[in-house]
Amino acid sequence: MMSIALYFLFDGYGHYLVPYQAVVDIYLNNTDNGEHPFHLHGHKFWIIATSDYPDAEFLYAGDYIQRDTVSIPASGWAKIRYVADKPGAWFFHCHIEWHMSAGLALAFITSPQQLLAEGYTISSDEQKLCQALRKFNKKHNSE
Repeated sequence: MMSIALYFLFDGYGHYLVPYQAVVDIYLNNTDNGEHPFHLHGHKFWIIATSDYPDAEFLYAGDYIQRDTVSIPASGWAKIRYVADKPGAWFFHCHIEWHMSAGLALAFITSPQQLLAEGYTISSDEQKLCQALRKFNKKHNSE
């Protein structure tokens, strides 16, 4: 099982490599006074516990709620879990548009070797989009 604290991932890399079939626990800690709805593309995850329901991990063990979005309350937290059973790059982000632009987003990359073996390539249009986003983020995001 992998445990990931997103606080440490928002370091400018924007991606995290995940082994195929890994069970991934993600801890989201909201340190501001606004709510953050986080969404994971391509997967359903289990909501293990939140600050609103901190005992859920123990009360509902094995019968957790499954979603693709979890809302992190103001000054709250959540623990979610998913199985990395689909090769690809899966976007994980806050669903508030300007929060994504501010950096509350990353990609979980699962089994890139399998994608390459299957002949998947990144198109020139996709590469141009990535370059444009990197340029925008470098210009508009400060540390």
